[in-house]
Amino acid sequence: MGVLMIRCPNTEKSISTGLRMDSAAFHSMPVFFSSTRCPSCGSLHKWFARDAWVCDCGPDNCDPNCDKCKMPQPKGGRSERQHSD
Repeated sequence: MGVLMIRCPNTEKSISTGLRMDSAAFHSMPVFFSSTRCPSCGSLHKWFARDAWVCDCGPDNCDPNCDKCKMPQPKGGRSERQHSD
């Protein structure tokens, strides 16, 4: 089971939402909206499911070279990136 992650828009760091689930369950859920207090910048980030991904490595062990999960492509057309920090 992985951890649902989002990207902090202020620091660009990957942060945990505190929600645990597997990828199959996450991808079968309807679209939803939520918010998470960011441990990186202290802000309350509001996000949609499309902005999140399941990290099977765990929030403390996320590896920028991980092939298990990828963060969504950032807005602004940058090329696909894997999660970092």
